Amino acid sequence: MKKGIILIIFLILLGAIICLNVSDKKEIQESDSVFTFFDIIEQEKGVEFLNYENALLEWKVVDENDEIQIARKDGKCAFFNTSDLQNIDSFFEENGFELDIYNLADSPHGSMKGYKKDRMYCIIKEDQIVCAIMK
Repeated sequence: MKKGIILIIFLILLGAIICLNVSDKKEIQESDSVFTFFDIIEQEKGVEFLNYENALLEWKVVDENDEIQIARKDGKCAFFNTSDLQNIDSFFEENGFELDIYNLADSPHGSMKGYKKDRMYCIIKEDQIVCAIMK
């Protein structure tokens, strides 16, 4: 009887550990996917990203009442030389990404372009690109 209880407790703990590891792997895979995406841009366009950091992607969406809402998702940011901006823009245009009008801005102080395709969402500002995988 005691061995049966110990076995049940062991199985419950093992199940909890497996669940935690699976959820951690999902985050790692999403992060790796964004870094892999950055690598593809570098290879296809000859762009060199200078450094990377964690970032929050803020994506404007329009709800059923035509009100603008902000969707937020943890993502990754890559910094680049401003001379590479045209090559980065052309990567998105040549690879079927949609330019989103709600995530587009241009002013004397800078510009912003939001591109999306499938679950990959990216915003380009001046010398940085922030990307995240949205659900």
